[in-house]
Amino acid sequence: MRKLVIFVALAAVLYSPAEKTFTEDGPPFPIQQVSRGKDKTILLMEATAYCYTGRRTASGTWPSEERTIAADPAILPLGTKVYIDGFGCRIVEDTGKDIKGNRIDVYIKSHAAAVKFGRQNLNVTVLE
Repeated sequence: MRKLVIFVALAAVLYSPAEKTFTEDGPPFPIQQVSRGKDKTILLMEATAYCYTGRRTASGTWPSEERTIAADPAILPLGTKVYIDGFGCRIVEDTGKDIKGNRIDVYIKSHAAAVKFGRQNLNVTVLE
């Protein structure tokens, strides 16, 4: 019960009228949508980076620096192809316990490079 109260309180604090929310079937938290064209959606997302963990991704593949990102499957389902400004095309192949809502985690081979990446706000264009 305590976790539910904290979650509801956090959602109330984070909500702002300028942000869009998903339908009843979507997540209960706000997602900032930058643009929506006929064939694409562009989301402004908080990006972090992660490096090799020794395990396969949630989709069963081995992570690849030129391909793999982690995202919340309620926002970007596994297998979704996206274009990330500054990184190019990637595929959502992984999830993470801390990757919830408007966040992505970009796979980078080097631990030092992942730490240097830090947190960035990036435009993510949904391709398919």
